[in-house]
Amino acid sequence: MNCPICGTPLGDGDAFCSNCGTKRAEMGAAYNNTQPSQNYGGMARNGYGNANNYGNTNAYQNGYGNTNAYQNGYGMNNTMAPVRTSGTKMGPKNILVLAIAAIMVVFCVFGYSSYINTPQKVNMADITVTLPQRMSKQSSSVFADSDADGGEFYMNRKVGFAYLKYSVGELGLDEGDLDGLENLFIRIMTETFENSLEGYEKKDQLGDHLRFYFTESGHQFFSDMKIEVHGNEIYMFVVYCKRADEDKFQSKFTTMYNTIEFNR
Repeated sequence: MNCPICGTPLGDGDAFCSNCGTKRAEMGAAYNNTQPSQNYGGMARNGYGNANNYGNTNAYQNGYGNTNAYQNGYGMNNTMAPVRTSGTKMGPKNILVLAIAAIMVVFCVFGYSSYINTPQKVNMADITVTLPQRMSKQSSSVFADSDADGGEFYMNRKVGFAYLKYSVGELGLDEGDLDGLENLFIRIMTETFENSLEGYEKKDQLGDHLRFYFTESGHQFFSDMKIEVHGNEIYMFVVYCKRADEDKFQSKFTTMYNTIEFNR
């Protein structure tokens, strides 16, 4: 083996070149009996005792129940983080909006209930009456009668009111029969209701009032009918509510009848 600088032969034990004085340690690995180590910028130890570095440091611990980690050569740690699900959080603004909406709903429900339950004075064709609740005028009713000389119908979801008038002369009655006309007319209407009203059931008769039950559209109703003779005409007034509300409305029906006034 010769000196790489001047070409002078070197002995195996020479520490430097005898000609140019170059140290053997400076001549490179081939002149020092050592093997170059593989170095690519880092170091990785494998299971066979070799030192290999490819720029990555790998640590992977596997097993059933063990933890796993992996670190790459780019300075990044990759771990399997748990997936986080984010729930919708309501801020103060959203809470305020919901609170206002809830208040408005309560206000509307309360306002509508108060409006419906307010007595309503109505000027009809023949009479003026204060109804127990606000009702809308209807074109027909279960109490409609083509033989009547006139009448009107009012109703909402809870209560209804109807009145019909008949001419005494058309009924074939004279003045001598007027004293018992109210009771006679009640008997006539009782027979009529038995044949025309579904589920008709008489409750009682109190003077010129006939109280009874009937069924319409699958619902049971309580009704209070009053007969009144005015001049040469007989008026039949009928107010009714759902049977379950009978106790609630009985006194209101009495109050309503006390407000009836004839317009002529």
